[in-house]
Amino acid sequence: MATHFRFLDLPAEIRLEIYRHVLITRTKDGSLPITKLQPRHLRKPICTHTPRTSILSSCRLIYHEAVPILYQQTVFSFGLEVEVLDFFHEVGRHNAKHIRHFKMEISFTAINPPLDPRGRLNLDIVRCIGNYCPNLREVEVGWNDYHHYLCCRPALVECAEYFRLLVTRFKNAFPNLKKISSPEMRARGRQFMYWRDRFIPNSRVEGWWDNGCDLLEANGWDLSKKVR
Repeated sequence: MATHFRFLDLPAEIRLEIYRHVLITRTKDGSLPITKLQPRHLRKPICTHTPRTSILSSCRLIYHEAVPILYQQTVFSFGLEVEVLDFFHEVGRHNAKHIRHFKMEISFTAINPPLDPRGRLNLDIVRCIGNYCPNLREVEVGWNDYHHYLCCRPALVECAEYFRLLVTRFKNAFPNLKKISSPEMRARGRQFMYWRDRFIPNSRVEGWWDNGCDLLEANGWDLSKKVR
């Protein structure tokens, strides 16, 4: 009499390894894959990997076993925009609670200073995301276009205040957070300051960027440069 192989007859630990192989594709350096959420295309995220999610529709047991792996071992990357909340709403709290890692891109530009209403709204979004991701462990912060904004002393003072508010928001929103990092912040800041001082001599703010980085490190940020 012919016998049939049944996937669910495998030991649970073997099934979990299969889910990792099917759903998670490590990058060449062994780091976690990234799924980038575009605010205008949240329904079609950009993935650095190709998860074979059809396995999730096999049966309810497989779905409940595999979904935590999919969300826990993927880095979600997005800008702090209101539309991001739509993504968490679609995913739902049950799935979002499994997210452990994400990367945020924050912009400092002349049309979007950090403490204007939109900048403050971004800080509030951090708190809202905290309601969906209570088990978040690691956050990486990227800074976009801030070299266009750092043109005068008031702007620098605002950025320092923004850093302080971010530290407070992160600590309050994510009680289980283990690591906040911004790997290229110190190096890129020095580069932008170098070019800025060439065009604006005697600006007298040479040490500001390093002072801001020291403030972040004193509050638990990891600014060591990494290669993803």
